[in-house]
Amino acid sequence: MMKKLMFLLLLSLSANLVIGQKLKPIEYVCAPCGCDQDGKHFEEAGSCSSCGMQLVDSRFDFDKMRAVAQKKRKEVAILVFPGVQIIDYTGPYEVFGQAGYHVFLVAEADTMIQTAMGMQIVPHYTLDNSPPADIIVIPGGNVRQAQNSDKVINWIRKSEPEAESVMSVCNGAYILAETGLLDGKEATTFASLIDGLRNMATKTKVVEDQRFVDNGKIVTTAGLSSGLDGSLHVVAKMMGLGRAQMIATNLEYNWDIEGKYVRAALADRRVTNIYDVVKIHFPERTISSYEGDENQWTVTWEVEGDQPPIGLVAEMNQEIASKTDWQKGKGKKTVDSSNNLWYFTADDKTEWSLLVEANKIAEGKLKLLYHLEKVD
Repeated sequence: MMKKLMFLLLLSLSANLVIGQKLKPIEYVCAPCGCDQDGKHFEEAGSCSSCGMQLVDSRFDFDKMRAVAQKKRKEVAILVFPGVQIIDYTGPYEVFGQAGYHVFLVAEADTMIQTAMGMQIVPHYTLDNSPPADIIVIPGGNVRQAQNSDKVINWIRKSEPEAESVMSVCNGAYILAETGLLDGKEATTFASLIDGLRNMATKTKVVEDQRFVDNGKIVTTAGLSSGLDGSLHVVAKMMGLGRAQMIATNLEYNWDIEGKYVRAALADRRVTNIYDVVKIHFPERTISSYEGDENQWTVTWEVEGDQPPIGLVAEMNQEIASKTDWQKGKGKKTVDSSNNLWYFTADDKTEWSLLVEANKIAEGKLKLLYHLEKVD
């Protein structure tokens, strides 16, 4: 009887140990990537609060993982300056950080910088003490000071030979062009700044039909969110497409690998100077719609005014006539007295028409419409 009781007791203890092992919660950690959460244990799955990477089971072989991570880890230097555009540098920062790379900000001085829209940041390094980088990112924004800084230009020229990739975002291409690194290459920039880049970078083929341009080592991207695409593209080249796709998914970013959405190719770029006319005449305007594609674009505003629609159109026509060499349409479309049609040829020799229309919608309020369309 005693033996039987002892057997049952041992069986019960064994069962409890097994149950205890099964119930013991799994701990999670950030896979070794160099961030400040390396080695810290978490009770629940999720993402690392420092680098954003997915937390993993703590039972993995971390010595091996650490060795692999260190082998793949890249150093990423992002140039910042007063007036730097926020998404231009934070977008690449996020992508390369999630790739497990060590990302740091570099500026002319180690003092606080005010970005576009007032964000305040402090760089990690200055141009004098920044470590060598595998990837150099040159964002856009208020680039004139950096573009005219011999210290900035020389730092890029000096750092480029050791880097695997140099990437500009938006009008960061203007800074890159000053270094001469775009000579003999293709490049792009923000839609409204395409012509400006063409004028200054005369040895560069500036394109307007690509979201980013890869010359091998030198990559230029269009505006703002295009920096995400360029960064993902660089990661895909260095770590494989799957890793870049995983990062895009984790960012909840609907990444179009082929980059079909190209801001500079949209039709509205053809008449930005005419939109400015509306801004000048009607400071209290309300924009009602702004939509289109590569072949047509429609914009409507609600504006305050007591003048008849025909008078409003006449004002707009007078401005168009004084600021452009466009031709007034004759017989190509039927229009009434409050409508007018203009024809012009763009720099790329494509033919366009612009319809200006106004209608009264309420007492003291008018709707003004511009409809731009490519002529077949």
